[in-house]
Order: sequence, then structure tokens, then C-alpha cells
Amino acid sequence: MAPGFGHGHSASRHNSNMKLLFWFAPVVLAIASSSGCAKPHKIVGSWKPSIAGAPDMEATLTFRANQTVEAVAPIPTPKGKQIMTSYGTYKLVGDTLTITMTDFSVSNSEMPELGKIQMLEQMNMDPTSKIEWDGNDKFYLLKGAIKVIHTRIK
Repeated sequence: MAPGFGHGHSASRHNSNMKLLFWFAPVVLAIASSSGCAKPHKIVGSWKPSIAGAPDMEATLTFRANQTVEAVAPIPTPKGKQIMTSYGTYKLVGDTLTITMTDFSVSNSEMPELGKIQMLEQMNMDPTSKIEWDGNDKFYLLKGAIKVIHTRIK
């Protein structure tokens, strides 16, 4: 029996385990350091959407590094202008952006659950758009003939 080893262990088995550890440790370290220090995608931040020739939307869209998104927009109602805040997730793969809204609220308003479900279904009817970048502070979402310009809020 090799010194310092319990019954049934051999020095050669210990050496092969050490070789595996020396090979595996740098791989784990590389994965951990790349995931912890990765620079967020340039979509992360707050954006002001607009459509050329259309009235100002007065809305903001915020993409977070954890792949969540929040949209805030004033909406006209019989009670006056109210703020609608929508929450969801996004996935960006190549030049395709998919946004899925999972919840929303309207200031000073209660909505029946059925109405809320129908509204979310409407929001998520066509969640995928093509994205085109114009530098780091502007991108376009393309849906058919509609081109929505998004300008970074600084």
C-alpha cells in the first residue's frame, strides 16, 4: 500500500486522478471566468422607439442582461393618460429578436383576469422581428413594411 492512501487505492490511480484534475481545472476556470466577466450585448440598456413620420410614442423599452425586458408607455383612456408597464423576456439570436411579454399593469386601473389574458395574447401574437444595427446606439426592428427605430437613452 502506498504511504498516505487508504485500502484499495494505488499510487497509479491517484496519479491518473491528478492528471484528470490538472486537465479539468483550467477548463472549469475558463468557463467560469468567461461567463462571469462577459460583456453584456449592446442591446442591454434603455431605448426610445419611434416610427418615421408618426407621432412621438413617448415610450421606453429596457433590455436587461438577464434577458428580461420592460416596456413603459402612456396610453390614452377615458380616465385620461395612464401608464402601461409590460414585463417579459427576450431572446436575441443573430439578427432575430423575440420578445415575449408575460405580465403588464396599467396605472390606476384594474383589469379582469380574462381581459389581461387576452391582452397578453395580443401582445405576443407575433413576437419575432428582424433587427438591424446602426452602430451601438441605434437599431431598427423590422416587421413586414414597418420599421421601428430604437435610439439609446443615455
